[in-house]
Amino acid sequence: MMEYSETSGFWIFNQVQNFAYTKYNQIHPEIAKIQEQMEKEFIAFTPAIDAGAQSLLETDKEMAIQYLTDYSNSVAERTFKTWKGLYNYLFVKYMDGNVKTAAEVPEGYKYIAPKVEQPGYSPEKYKLIIEKTGDQFKVKGATH
Repeated sequence: MMEYSETSGFWIFNQVQNFAYTKYNQIHPEIAKIQEQMEKEFIAFTPAIDAGAQSLLETDKEMAIQYLTDYSNSVAERTFKTWKGLYNYLFVKYMDGNVKTAAEVPEGYKYIAPKVEQPGYSPEKYKLIIEKTGDQFKVKGATH
């Protein structure tokens, strides 16, 4: 827990989680979508995996154990890679408080700048800033 590792699920899951805290209302739905897709797939595969393991168990217990171990490891590896890719995607899209959306690249062009939105803070956040700082940031001559 006190030493970062790029190969540990603990750290990649926490990277995604901690980054989501920065813009939860925008980022969490993207995480939930990927999580739900993966969960549905795992649930759908379970009867077939169980049947395969049961069939192997009847003839070779060690092979059944290896089958389930290999399946579990492949699912864990895929989940890790998916979450690592998700973090990379989220970081690029939401870094610096902006929201970037890829633009279609016209034929003949290699790159094109993304659409960038700068949504700012919520009204509640601005109100909190005013409550905490008073007139400190008030612009001289402003009517509000």
